[in-house]
Amino acid sequence: MSSNLWRSIVLEVIIRFTSMTFFTTDLQPANILFSDDCDLSSDILMEPELSPVNWLPKIQIDNSAPQYLVVSQRPRGMLDNAVFSALTVKIGDLGGAMWSGQYDSLPVTPTALRAPELLEKCPWNEKIDIWTLGCLIFQLATNEPLFPLESFGCTADEIHQLLISRLHTFIEGGSDSFAVYLEERLPSDFGTESVEQLVHFLWSMLQENPQDRPSAAALLEHPFLVG
Repeated sequence: MSSNLWRSIVLEVIIRFTSMTFFTTDLQPANILFSDDCDLSSDILMEPELSPVNWLPKIQIDNSAPQYLVVSQRPRGMLDNAVFSALTVKIGDLGGAMWSGQYDSLPVTPTALRAPELLEKCPWNEKIDIWTLGCLIFQLATNEPLFPLESFGCTADEIHQLLISRLHTFIEGGSDSFAVYLEERLPSDFGTESVEQLVHFLWSMLQENPQDRPSAAALLEHPFLVG
């Protein structure tokens, strides 16, 4: 996917944000939908793959897991030649959404996408969505999660502590370390200027203090999007 194309996707998603009077709490890859209005016929779907489940060492094998996992039939090359003006982006699954100012329920944000204040059980607000958006844009650009979790065979507490540890390492590394980590995972033709702008764009969203994260409206004015 070209850098211009996925910039267009990012812009569309953020515009959706600015039009909302609530925040989703459940941004994740499966809930950001985009299409260029092409026909989704069977000839562009990947063949289903059966992946055998492998148990980790020292984990007792039982019947709690299936023998095989089926990889989803993702469209092949659906956006390779997409026309920007025809691109449609929607945010779906708003079952966990909350009105602005409504903080009396626990967010349903996926564990690996949770902002520091959620993990540390501190007061939180709509800026948790900005953190999650930063994680998602990183994944969109690199095809890798920012905070991968190996959760199989781990308890919820172990997963929680692992993520907090990785989060602290990430924050302590600072923007320079993040820039190197990101650039190593971007396509070689992404461009030096685009890399620098993307680093600044994402780092602004991935601030430990939620008050330091920009609003969705402010993100629309960032040089990475406006050029």
